[in-house]
Amino acid sequence: MLDANSLTLQPARDWRNSLHWGDVVSFRFPMPHKGPGLPLKAKPCVIIDVVTITGECFVTLACGTDMRSEPEGRYNTHVVQPSALILAGFTCPTCFDCSQHITVSVKNVGFDLNVHDTPVIGLLTGPERQRFDDVRLKVKAEIYTATSYLADCRKRQTAP
Repeated sequence: MLDANSLTLQPARDWRNSLHWGDVVSFRFPMPHKGPGLPLKAKPCVIIDVVTITGECFVTLACGTDMRSEPEGRYNTHVVQPSALILAGFTCPTCFDCSQHITVSVKNVGFDLNVHDTPVIGLLTGPERQRFDDVRLKVKAEIYTATSYLADCRKRQTAP
């Protein structure tokens, strides 16, 4: 799925300051079907969002899987076009399921750095990027809605 040699990336001074939505990074994404204590394998993950909270940068990631295991879905983005595969750093069609996402600090030890000292392996482009943007905006809206709902619940619990 990953082809670290297919894309030549320039080393960033500090990759943590240059991440953007649509970048594909290598990260040890916790999979729900893996048992606790088993070592996590680095997987391609797409960045859904980048936010700074009290001076610390966080990214929201969705994990990529091979196309054999992921059907078409509301939160899925498939990368299948040959040129898109190359730019994303893949050797075979890949699906990002944004319904399963996590938010982590860019200091998280789960990032798998390559020979250029960056976890970035590529980026989404073209129609795949447009599809991903549509999906990520849905995810961001749902996160905002859930956060607002929880804040309202807390206010009602603490109100006199």
